Amino acid sequence: MNATDVGQAHFPGALLGEMSEDEFFARYWRRRYLHIPGGADHLLPLMPSLAMVESFLDAPCYLEADVAHFISLTVDSRPPIRQWAVGIGAPRHRDRDEAVNLMPAERWFPSLIPLAGALERAFVAPPSLQLFWGPPGGGANPHRDSNDSFVIQIVGPKRWLGTDIADLRPMVSGNSGAEFPSDLRTFDLEPGDVLYKPSHAVHATKSGTVATLSLTCSIVTRTAADLVLDLLRERMAEDPVWLERLPLAQGAQASDDDLARPRIEAALAELLGLTLADLEHRARS
Repeated sequence: MNATDVGQAHFPGALLGEMSEDEFFARYWRRRYLHIPGGADHLLPLMPSLAMVESFLDAPCYLEADVAHFISLTVDSRPPIRQWAVGIGAPRHRDRDEAVNLMPAERWFPSLIPLAGALERAFVAPPSLQLFWGPPGGGANPHRDSNDSFVIQIVGPKRWLGTDIADLRPMVSGNSGAEFPSDLRTFDLEPGDVLYKPSHAVHATKSGTVATLSLTCSIVTRTAADLVLDLLRERMAEDPVWLERLPLAQGAQASDDDLARPRIEAALAELLGLTLADLEHRARS
């Protein structure tokens, strides 16, 4: 499949095989896992090979702690401003027993750019494309992610363990600490398979006896907290009271800080009163 075909394809339908998008969103979206055998067979030509990814990962590199950063300015302090990173230690080599999450994948493998663009247009949300290289026998412990994801298996077999979403959406646990309830589901992915993982669903992975490669396409939808913060920033930008210095100093005699206290109190009161309708309107804007 070439880039033009991806640009013209309709997502997520292009990943769902024979299933319609209406059925997917009604039965699975943010509720249940869905395994589509061969759902990405037509996308495999866009994917980097295992050899390409391993060659990239095996190049000597520096850990962030080994790197000195600095910024240089033009003589007249006008753009461009350049940021530099300089290695100050010996280059490192990765541990081949450790799994690798390479992101953003499209930065390093431009053939994936059309896929990222197609997903962004489909969901009106920025995708996060992550290439996962897994060593033989490697995997991830049970955890939760906040984003809905479509996983495309590229090389090797990989087992996923997961649970569907219960009535109450669970808390995000990060990369560890989650526990599986009794209704554990097992998905054995082969190259070309697609697995839809709902946001907040507990999951774990395990590679077989060979190295594996997969692409996780996460849809980075905005949370209620993101929208609240956006609205607060907009309101604060309209009122210079939020430029006041903190903490405020109180003196024996009146000062600018003394006068600022009632202004900040009033401004804080005005920030209250947000409604769900405000958030939904902000999400659509």
